Amino acid sequence: MPHTVGGLHSSLLSGAEVKRVLHSLPAALQDLLGESAVTAYYGWGCNLHADLQYVPMRVAVPSLERFIADSLAQEIVIPGGSDFCFTVPEGRLEILFCHEGDIHLKGRDHSLLEALQKTGFFSEIEFKSSIG
Repeated sequence: MPHTVGGLHSSLLSGAEVKRVLHSLPAALQDLLGESAVTAYYGWGCNLHADLQYVPMRVAVPSLERFIADSLAQEIVIPGGSDFCFTVPEGRLEILFCHEGDIHLKGRDHSLLEALQKTGFFSEIEFKSSIG
């Protein structure tokens, strides 16, 4: 389930900035989605066996903070150097922390997409339209 081009993207961010936004994601999704679940996957640049890349994993939003913290602590994900993606069911929202050091947002639920951009550290990032 590799990410496709389109939607919005940030400018290039430092690894520290990506990490800060990653850590703010659980609270943002808790506020926006409540007790639901998202699908996550590890992608290009993650430190794990290639057969485990792009394998969808269901993660309850209340468990997301620990999932992200463990992924960073185990160095499976390198902020700004690995693809780490989260999707909301039915294509409502996709958030890709890209191996190139930017963040991509897309989804069918424009109100959810706009609301995410107004929460936590997402509100400090300017997102521009992507071609595609």
